[in-house]
Amino acid sequence: VFADVYLLQCKLLPVATRLAEDRAPSVRLAVAAQCDRLCGALGEHWSSVIIDVLLALLQDADERVRSEAVLCVPRFSEIVLMTSAPGAPINDVSVLEALLPAALMLQKDKSSSVRVSLATAAGELLTLLVGLQSLEETAGRGDTTAESGSVSKLKKHVDDVLIPLVQSLLHDKDPEVTSSA
Repeated sequence: VFADVYLLQCKLLPVATRLAEDRAPSVRLAVAAQCDRLCGALGEHWSSVIIDVLLALLQDADERVRSEAVLCVPRFSEIVLMTSAPGAPINDVSVLEALLPAALMLQKDKSSSVRVSLATAAGELLTLLVGLQSLEETAGRGDTTAESGSVSKLKKHVDDVLIPLVQSLLHDKDPEVTSSA
């Protein structure tokens, strides 16, 4: 049974990749909206491939696709980060290291709707990471091994990336962006 599931996953991933490169923006938009579900269905094992798809969608020519892709970043990150066992350290913060730089590029996007989506996504990521930090600190009281390392990595993303991003978006020229931040 496991072999059948794995084979199905191997067949589905190239289809999703091709759809993310489709000429029709509506198809790419649909893929951008479902990257988190794709990761949830295929499993964390395939997250690096889906990260590549999401990175391409964050740089798409169509503003609706970029907007939807950036809104997917917090949901996708949550799935990858939450795949660790309860009480275990956060699974893999490399998802943040891969996606945040591409998302940060959108703060200068010419489309205000993309910047509004970025502000919304930044707020959701901030909430997620602060919550995960609290969970890790509670679960790892007195433990100074892997848990403290993942907490410090989460804190670094909050302090060095997300808070400055939100502060920057609060000074955006579009009032809709500032109200979303």
